Amino acid sequence: MESELFGHEKGSFTGAVARKLGKFELARFGSVFLDEISEMSVNLQAKLLRVLQEMEFERVGGKDRVKVNARIMAATNKDLRAMVKEGKFRDDLFYRLNIVSIHLPPLRSRRQDIPPLIDYLLSKINLDLHKKIIGVSGEMMEKFMTYSWPGNVRELENLLVRACVIAKGQVLGVGDFPELGKDYEALPDKKDTTEEVFTPEEPGKFLTLDQVEERYIRKIIKETNKNKGEICETLGISRPTFERKLEKYGITFERD
Repeated sequence: MESELFGHEKGSFTGAVARKLGKFELARFGSVFLDEISEMSVNLQAKLLRVLQEMEFERVGGKDRVKVNARIMAATNKDLRAMVKEGKFRDDLFYRLNIVSIHLPPLRSRRQDIPPLIDYLLSKINLDLHKKIIGVSGEMMEKFMTYSWPGNVRELENLLVRACVIAKGQVLGVGDFPELGKDYEALPDKKDTTEEVFTPEEPGKFLTLDQVEERYIRKIIKETNKNKGEICETLGISRPTFERKLEKYGITFERD
């Protein structure tokens, strides 16, 4: 990992037959995305901290300082604050990274995203596998909307890929998802919530995305005791965006 990020000089270790530039050096005037940063070793955390503080580093086995000119972004599915308290993640690195933080709620908390995600993922899978799958059945969509999704979007994508491989028709049904049938774990009371948010007032008509969004926001405000900050986390949006949506839909909400 150290060599991948910082590069190395020829002969710096066994197999280093030539100089290699690392990701920080290659990303000049660009961005470096560090996924699962919680898995980074303490030693590597210290070296990353130096990059953030001094904007420079040395290649593995080298002495020359290399300037960094790149935007650095990081992601994790762990609670870094808890890891800091446990001594598993450097507090100084955490505060250096935590300048602009984006919280993405789990898929089970934003089920309104499932239908458009399925459309997007199927278009991608069709292209990769040369398939012509047009969607999932109504029964299967109902299961998707009430499933607990412990593996989040990756689990959804993997299920769709497997289903597309074995599917004989153009619409994916319950029989194309044997894994979900075996491991199915529904969320309590989610079906009623889904029906209330997505069901139009007049039969045979469809709600617009704005109507669905407004209903969803009103329902969260009505049925929870969350303040604005907590609701923003649930929705996965910033405070200013939430305020604009309240104004857009004429929603009065004073619970700070």
